[in-house]
Amino acid sequence: MDKEKLISFEGLEKFKYNLEDSYGKPAGLAQLDDQGHVFESELPQTVFNIKEYNTMGDFPAQGQSSRLYVDLSTNSLYRWDGSAYVNTSSPDIIKYTEQT
Repeated sequence: MDKEKLISFEGLEKFKYNLEDSYGKPAGLAQLDDQGHVFESELPQTVFNIKEYNTMGDFPAQGQSSRLYVDLSTNSLYRWDGSAYVNTSSPDIIKYTEQT
């Protein structure tokens, strides 16, 4: 047997075991359900702090500083600064994503 192939195979096996040991652990790989989706318990809390509205006019009169707001009519992202909504969307990013 070729020595390089043996070393490569052993390295692959070690990598495989390291991956298997990291499932569901902090800084490891997320576990998937039967449909291939990540369990809600393994998502970062920030995922649940994003609210989508049809237009900015549908936003609450007073926002929450820990939450992000999406205007679906413009695909713009906003945050609440304590007194007003601030558009955090970059026109460059929007142009880039429209071209892809």
